[in-house]
Amino acid sequence: MAYRLEEVQDSDFLYMVPRMLEAFGNGYEFTNTLYPGHETKAGQSKIVSRLVAVKNAIRNTHWVKAVATASGEIARFAMWTILDKEKPPELDLDGPMGTRPNEEGKEYCRAMHRVVMAERRRVIRDNDLPILILNMMTVFTEHQRQGVGTLLLRQSLQTADDLHALCTVDATPVGKKLYLRGGFVVQRDFYVDAGEKYADRPKDTHVVHGPTGIRERLNNKSLCFFMQRVLRRDFDFRLTTLLQPS
Repeated sequence: MAYRLEEVQDSDFLYMVPRMLEAFGNGYEFTNTLYPGHETKAGQSKIVSRLVAVKNAIRNTHWVKAVATASGEIARFAMWTILDKEKPPELDLDGPMGTRPNEEGKEYCRAMHRVVMAERRRVIRDNDLPILILNMMTVFTEHQRQGVGTLLLRQSLQTADDLHALCTVDATPVGKKLYLRGGFVVQRDFYVDAGEKYADRPKDTHVVHGPTGIRERLNNKSLCFFMQRVLRRDFDFRLTTLLQPS
């Protein structure tokens, strides 16, 4: 199936959010905490509002969708952030009033968010700009295993290459194979655990792989040889696979 890439519009979120949540499923406690009430229309409406607000508030965040050429259906979307001028402050997660049921729920979400963000923040602190952060990439269920994920990954990698930027992503096992094929290297595996204070809460049993890097890690002598091999593989991969029709 053929796809084309377009910029995400505000009106697209009404279509994308329910399908994004369907693709995520209910197996990740962090997803359930980050998007409370996501199984209801009211909860999904709040998520739409939040994502539209993020899209329009942050200048260096890019939203791209893959659209099926024949049907015009949105098959997948991705969102990445380019840090090119300054490094952002390390802030706790927040949101509009009513986003989460109570203060305890908000603090629990913040605790999990700190765990997820810890390695990413370390990478930002320890490396020079520019840095491209691949924040979100979702293929809707009916379009999975048709090459659309590769198409969107290609776009984000090309952006990173054009900027000579380090590229980082946190991935679950579902997306790990795609990112490895794209030249990423797993730096650390971890579970999202909010700590002893929330020991009675459900636990995520899925490992998270990340963050991973493509460019500019050649400057790190301890990773030089391995990263050279990865970079060469990444170049060949994008020439032989990504440029072929889906």
